[in-house]
Amino acid sequence: MTLQEADEMNQRLVESIAQIVLAMSEDERNLLEQKLQQSGEQGLDESAAADKSLRIAEIAQDIQLFEERYPSPLSALPAEQWPAV
Repeated sequence: MTLQEADEMNQRLVESIAQIVLAMSEDERNLLEQKLQQSGEQGLDESAAADKSLRIAEIAQDIQLFEERYPSPLSALPAEQWPAV
């Protein structure tokens, strides 16, 4: 696998993950954030925590850009057909 192929595969993976995150409810996103924080807190020193905060900000920006680029709904179901949570 070439470096370019790996980069393209990683980009598709990130876009797929972004679609999944965007399809989550607010509660699901909060739970994901808690799980990420819990797993990241184990053994982090200050510089690692700063790196993590920077990476989280980058991911948030990537998600925002994705939302702007692909504004269409991710579900084939209209919003009123989703079960109430």
